[in-house]
Amino acid sequence: MAAMEEPWLDKNRMEVWLNSPVKEIISEDNSKKGDNYLSNMKRLEVKTADGQVYSLVVKCRLEEGFAAQVFRETTIFKREQDMYGHILNKMSQLLQNAFPGDVEPFSPKCYYASKSCLVMEDMNASGFKMEDRKLGLDLNQCLLVMRTIAKFHAASVILHEQNPSMFEELGTSFFCDDSISKYMRNMWPGFTRTLANEVATWGEEWHTYSVKLRGLANNIMDRLKESSERQNNEFNVLNHGDLWTNNMFAKLEVKRNHRDYLIKEYHKKLCETLTALGYDKKIITLQELYEDLDKKAMYGLFALLGPYAVMQSDPNCGFSFDDALLTGKNPGTVMYKDNFKEVVKIFLPLLNKR
Repeated sequence: MAAMEEPWLDKNRMEVWLNSPVKEIISEDNSKKGDNYLSNMKRLEVKTADGQVYSLVVKCRLEEGFAAQVFRETTIFKREQDMYGHILNKMSQLLQNAFPGDVEPFSPKCYYASKSCLVMEDMNASGFKMEDRKLGLDLNQCLLVMRTIAKFHAASVILHEQNPSMFEELGTSFFCDDSISKYMRNMWPGFTRTLANEVATWGEEWHTYSVKLRGLANNIMDRLKESSERQNNEFNVLNHGDLWTNNMFAKLEVKRNHRDYLIKEYHKKLCETLTALGYDKKIITLQELYEDLDKKAMYGLFALLGPYAVMQSDPNCGFSFDDALLTGKNPGTVMYKDNFKEVVKIFLPLLNKR
């Protein structure tokens, strides 16, 4: 890649973004296999003429490969640009006004946002660290996330009331985007049949689940679209959409023993924040929240079948995003680690009831 194709290395542009004369920019590739599937991460150290040092992270859209070509035609990168460039700042400001001095930002400070790259504050420099994506978060960490996502959701409700046009492109899951749906219809049946093959080896009590998964394989994308479409007569929020460990996923013990506690804490913080923000409509009850989670259970199965399976797999298991999108091929049951299998054993019976 030539320097002109990397705007974050252009001193003149960086000076505009930082509003400070730039003396030196040092770049380091920070992507590790398995951490990112549609982008590369780079770390920058920027030294300015007045002696300041900025630690930055650049998230760059992948430009090579079939998956990169497919996702470039979707709205996913435009959504990120809008979120980091506009929406998150406005949501944070709503919360700052309601809770002066008592709200942490939702995201790193963003200095530049486009469809091809984001230039953001490096949170590692402030003492933050990424937990192991295969282990997940403990209960206290999950409680922090659930309370924060509740505030995120509450702020999105108010901002949507004030400016609904900001959310026009966010009404459905990008997995249902017309430009990508035909490739999703290759990938997800493959994931579904692979899990059915795995479950079939677990004994007679799992036979029903294996059969149901095979029956679901051919229409899973239609079922996903049904469960992810916005219902204007219901309580709607802006979903994060990518809440895994490199964003957030919970440890097995937390999943098994504390689901109800986390949901109740989420609901408590949601109600508290909506009230503080001056929401004057009926707030969703805890019972209604549980009912809504039941109605959206297909989205949970969707996440389990594909994203969670891939995130928990060994980076060297042979999974290829290009192959999965183009032909539906995946490495087979070899991609499943013991931790993933235990999660499936917890959640398949729960999802079956729903």
